[in-house]
Order: sequence, then C-alpha cells, then structure tokens
Amino acid sequence: MADTLEQQLDRSLDACGMRIAGHQQAQARAYEALQAQQDVARHKDRVVAGDVCDLLRAAVAQANRRLAQRAEGWTLREVPGRFSDRQHDGAFPCYPLSFETVARGRPLDVTLVVELTPTSTVAAFTIACSSSGARMSRVPLGVREMPLEQFNPSFAGEILGRYIDRLANGGAA
Repeated sequence: MADTLEQQLDRSLDACGMRIAGHQQAQARAYEALQAQQDVARHKDRVVAGDVCDLLRAAVAQANRRLAQRAEGWTLREVPGRFSDRQHDGAFPCYPLSFETVARGRPLDVTLVVELTPTSTVAAFTIACSSSGARMSRVPLGVREMPLEQFNPSFAGEILGRYIDRLANGGAA
C-alpha cells in the first residue's frame, strides 16, 4: 500500500527537521569549543602580559641596578611594539616582549625578544638589526624553552644574563 501524499510530506519534513536540529546542535558544540579555545588563549595572553612581563621587568630593573654600577654605561629597556608582529601561526596570537640595551645613550644593534610559542612555552632569542634599522634573522638565545606555568624569576634572570653575555661577547651570534 502506497503512502498518501500527506504521509510522504510529513515523513520528508520530519526527516528534514531532524537533520536541521542535528546540524544546529553540531554548530552549537563547535561554537562552544571555539569559545573554550578563545578563553584559554585569553588566559595565556593575561599570563604573558601579567606574570611573564612583570617577572622580566623585575629582572630588567635588577640588572639595571647592577649595570648602573659598571663603567660600560649600559641600560636595558623595554621596546614596546617594536616586534609586535605575530611570530607563530598557532591557535592564538603570540605578541612578543622585546628589550634592547642602550650604551651611553645609543641603542645596541641586538634586541632580546621573549615570546609565547604555540606549544605554551616561553622562548627567547635575539634579533640583530643593521645600522639602517632593518631586521635581520632570529638567533636562539641558547636557553631552553620554559613551560608557561613554570616561568619564574630565576628563568627571567637567566634570559637576561644570556642576552648580556651575548652582547658582551660580540653581538648576535
């Protein structure tokens, strides 16, 4: 016995409604997952902008107190926005912190950059700049990457110590 037109319409529209409802549920789950990823990214940004930056600034202040006692006339300073382009194509933006050394009023040509990697580790490297100000290649600083949750004052000091050592021994390499 063949279905009536009404039964066929009901069956087709009911199936269509179920497909639409399933699609809407999948979209809602995808949206919730995206929101969760964005929440994690915002938290990491706050940690970097807060804790990591604060620890690095404290280490810079400590280093500057010591450098002020030395004859070289060096001072470390943060360079906001200088290297603020996104360095990684990860799930969230990584805006690096950068610091330079000024010797008797002139910036040296090697900038320290500290950034959060897509794997949630803090990495440090230097970027040499030519006398014209053109950026050169990234050179690893020689410190291990540190998981974001483990970044501490000791590691901030190690980064700055390696940076100063690099400058004192000839620059970018």
